[in-house]
Amino acid sequence: MNPERSVCHLTSVHKRGDLRIFMKECVSLAEAGWRVSMIAPSSEGDATVSGVTVRSVPLEQNRFKRMLLTPWRLLRAGLATGSTVFHFHDPELLPLGLLLKLLGRQVVYDAHEDVGGDILIKEYLPKWIRPRLSAVISRVEQLGASCFDGVVTATAGIGEKFPPHKTLVLQNFPLLGELNDRGAVPYSQRSQRIAYVGMIARERGILPMIRALAFVPEALQMKLLLAGTFVSRGLDSEAMKDEGWKKVDYRGQLDRKTLAKALGEARAGVVLFLPGPGYDGSLPNKLFEYMTVGLPLVASDFPNWRAIIDEVKCGILVNPADPQAIAKAYTWILENPAEAEAMGERGRAATLNTYNWRNESKKLVGFYERLAALRSGSTQALAR
Repeated sequence: MNPERSVCHLTSVHKRGDLRIFMKECVSLAEAGWRVSMIAPSSEGDATVSGVTVRSVPLEQNRFKRMLLTPWRLLRAGLATGSTVFHFHDPELLPLGLLLKLLGRQVVYDAHEDVGGDILIKEYLPKWIRPRLSAVISRVEQLGASCFDGVVTATAGIGEKFPPHKTLVLQNFPLLGELNDRGAVPYSQRSQRIAYVGMIARERGILPMIRALAFVPEALQMKLLLAGTFVSRGLDSEAMKDEGWKKVDYRGQLDRKTLAKALGEARAGVVLFLPGPGYDGSLPNKLFEYMTVGLPLVASDFPNWRAIIDEVKCGILVNPADPQAIAKAYTWILENPAEAEAMGERGRAATLNTYNWRNESKKLVGFYERLAALRSGSTQALAR
């Protein structure tokens, strides 16, 4: 295999089987003929999966030790792969990226989130330090972007922060068929469940999502199918004390197969991120995962979400901080099953035609082909 077509993906935070990093980016590049390695903290042994060599470094539970030790372990393991391109996925690895660049490697930074904005809403950080840390990280990002060979971002809004001639916007659209459950219950026969799956956090609207349940007519016998992990200390206790919790069917963290089955029981999918730094310009994968399995949406009324949902006519937009408005959307979905099912089918059709990883993977492979051309001395510019 051409040594110029070898890449090592590095992460200190994400799991080895991460959907964006492994299942989408790594596998797509391996299928395109690249020699691909992925290195992540894990207690599992090394393996080759779907043509990708997956290697582990020790998993640190302590956040400080992870940030101090893991980058050096990733560096040593990554250099051992002999890769010419290093693609890293966490802002805490920005210094590692700069070091790899000094060592003569091509380096790509993958900005999954608006890091500066995200830091401003991190509950585990003292409020006084958040603006200062956000400013520092943003400056380091800009320094890195000026030095790295490419930047990949999850949304166009994040992409605007980086040099356009070296930035690829790679939307986190779903893998077609990945969540479709052949045993899914026909829509008309499903129980009165509306689903939220994913990270359970205050800023993702979990409290108004649950409070809204108290305003849904009892006759509808609605349940909120809730799957995921509470990420803030004490948030689970606060949610469970709410009057609406009696209508929650909480299932904890689900693997992808079980998640597909759960979505096949639901009548709608909920995405209610609250306004604020890091979320106003987001375009969450969950939005499109609900669409790809034919669920109508109850979603925050953000401009970039509205542009899609209004065009496709696949859901109801609400003020995510207003439990009564949310309850009204829940109620409409359950009282109008035929119209709700039609919304879901329009969403599914949109993902089949437009909002899917098949289209994004072609952009990623083209981006890497240009990196390889530059590495081999071609005069073609990265932004061709």
